[in-house]
Amino acid sequence: MASLELEACQSCQRLPPLGLFPFLKVLKIIGLNGILSIDGDFHGSNSSSFKSLETLYFSDMSQWEKWECQTVTGVFPRLGRLSLRKCPKLKGVLLEQVVPLETLYISNCQQLEALAPKSVDLELCVCGKLQLEWATMKRLKVAETSLLQIVRSDTLEDLHIDSSLESINDDCVSLLTFQLDFFPTLRTLHLSGFGNLEMISQSLIHHHLEKLTLKNCSKLESFPGSMHMLLPSL
Repeated sequence: MASLELEACQSCQRLPPLGLFPFLKVLKIIGLNGILSIDGDFHGSNSSSFKSLETLYFSDMSQWEKWECQTVTGVFPRLGRLSLRKCPKLKGVLLEQVVPLETLYISNCQQLEALAPKSVDLELCVCGKLQLEWATMKRLKVAETSLLQIVRSDTLEDLHIDSSLESINDDCVSLLTFQLDFFPTLRTLHLSGFGNLEMISQSLIHHHLEKLTLKNCSKLESFPGSMHMLLPSL
């Protein structure tokens, strides 16, 4: 069996050891509202569990609170895509991937406070206080997040943030000034809803930025001087 989907099994309170299916590549679990916790039994308590799984999708898990995956080693060796949607009570530890995920999508997981798995392509929408691994990301898209800590990244190529909130703020990038110097490989930048943003700053020549979009930034006052020299690819 290579693909399995469990949907709207309302009376299911515990998942079977699906990690023992050696050829399973796609697993979707949707609308199992009786599930409160997913533990080692789901993985099969096996060091080679889910050894073929490439796509894992959870959605509409209204009562799911805890994913006990930190005690299982060697799990998901081939996982490339992880999606968590509409899991409003989920919090705690997520997967600790040695190899970065290709795609990580998290939406409507308001209480999630955890270290996000390493990923190349990351999309967040209405989620909790996630700690991001910036060293592996090439694309980050964020919408309506309550808190986002942004640090320097030498790998990020596409950054897209849509927010009407005024809580995106830390030591590196604030609502008043966005410093392009912290993203030397950035090709596309989209900022929307930064109501207090006043300045886009850049002190070094940025050879990669090709597209810059700013929307609903009503207090924006200035761009870098000599933009044609500092941003030759724009």
